[in-house]
Amino acid sequence: MAKVEVNGEHELPLFSFLKSRIKGTLGQASIKWNFTYFLVDRAGNPVARFAPDSTLEEVEAQVVKMLRNTETEPSSPTLQEDTSPPSRCDTGAGVDSA
Repeated sequence: MAKVEVNGEHELPLFSFLKSRIKGTLGQASIKWNFTYFLVDRAGNPVARFAPDSTLEEVEAQVVKMLRNTETEPSSPTLQEDTSPPSRCDTGAGVDSA
């Protein structure tokens, strides 16, 4: 896999989109370190952003939550704000510890 730009003038449009929807540390959009992960639902909506030091348990909890929501609700073309308290995983309004 080739190296791609995730910040700056030549960043891939995909990363521009993801970062515009879910901010990182202190509301900053830029990706600070390798292995920042984004969780995206079936409709293409970013659901969560994970710092490189996020645990597998944190990622799994968000995936399970997302899957449960998609089983009970139809997919929406817009991002729904998560009102749960922020953790090391940023879900749209929290703080990412990247």
